Amino acid sequence: MIRAWQIDVRRRRIFWLGVVTALVFSLLVLRPSAAEAEVIDVPPPGAGCLDSTAGAVGLHEGVQDPAGVFSIVVDGPVVKAIVEWGGVFVADPATPELGIEITGPSGTNGDSVLAPDFTASDPTGLGDSSTYGYATDITSLFGDGSTGSYAIDITAPGAPQPNVLNTWWGATVTVVYDTSPCSDVSQIIWKIGTDFYFGGLGGLEPTTDLIVYEFDEPFAQDTDVTLQTSHGGSDTDTDECRVSNIWTATGAGAAPAETDDLVDDAGVPNPTYGATEGVVDPFSPPNQPCAPASVNAPVLAVTGGNVGAEWALIEMDIRIPAGSTWLALQLESPVDNNGIDGRPESGSWSGGGILIFKIAAPQEPDISLEKTVLDGAGGACPGVEGTDELVTGVDGTLVTYCFSV
Repeated sequence: MIRAWQIDVRRRRIFWLGVVTALVFSLLVLRPSAAEAEVIDVPPPGAGCLDSTAGAVGLHEGVQDPAGVFSIVVDGPVVKAIVEWGGVFVADPATPELGIEITGPSGTNGDSVLAPDFTASDPTGLGDSSTYGYATDITSLFGDGSTGSYAIDITAPGAPQPNVLNTWWGATVTVVYDTSPCSDVSQIIWKIGTDFYFGGLGGLEPTTDLIVYEFDEPFAQDTDVTLQTSHGGSDTDTDECRVSNIWTATGAGAAPAETDDLVDDAGVPNPTYGATEGVVDPFSPPNQPCAPASVNAPVLAVTGGNVGAEWALIEMDIRIPAGSTWLALQLESPVDNNGIDGRPESGSWSGGGILIFKIAAPQEPDISLEKTVLDGAGGACPGVEGTDELVTGVDGTLVTYCFSV
């Protein structure tokens, strides 16, 4: 199924772009206060018989993890494909170009992403470091876009970076494909960007800004949607659980502003929106002693997790109540309580995420017309075919036409 944030002008920055995130480090420095990010909507395909799939690879310190090639199975003709990747650097990455090669039913296509369609930067407040997110359209690398399995080989930009403040996290490839024929068409909202967060050291920024999805029309009935997004910077430490949560809220009417919070820096929910911890512990690497991810309404289920050191790919099923006009999400890393169990996670969203939801297909308009011809000028419509219908008559005889629509 599938898989998709924004910022507080007082405390955070944001970037939301389709699907990537960031990481965090332990330097006691306050984060800059100026907002420097924005949410970018990826122009999606129009409503249709659409679905999405995604695959990802970790690129921590320039090493592909898992090693080798990962595969994506596309169950219909490829409509649009985007790759997103991210990392954290003390200065702008000198070589942000991503190496990528895709082999599928129509052969092998390879290229270096020399000119990303989108670049996002978000200061971390941890020294001079910033998180960086990139994305580019790679639809052409899927050749003729035929249904089938595609092997994807991604090479980290530049040389391996052993310095923890200069490192890539990973990359995610998201593919939208056609599922025709279908009875219910799908609509897509796709966002891209990057937004750093860190609840450690008793301060910094334990939450991201909001990412808000607004719908053209209120949902006529309860509707299940799918959201897929990526996350970078999940710590590779193994000494204790690194905690983070995804807060979610739905509503009708005016959507929350980018500067609003679903939960504040102290972990107190904003009663205005009735948000819940939709997903708890979604990113914790398997080498950490964390409980499995758990969900609360409106989130129905969560799958995925870390695909490699410092990189995660998360998919959520979310139920949107009838009448809703928006969905908002916020990532929280609980504030560090001086070293007690459950230290906060450090990281960043990469991409906002791709949200896909079904909409009832409009009924095909049609009309039925039946005609009966009766003897005389005052025939009683509608008449009964075969009984009082005029079959033959002399030219000039008066008749009555009955139409049933």
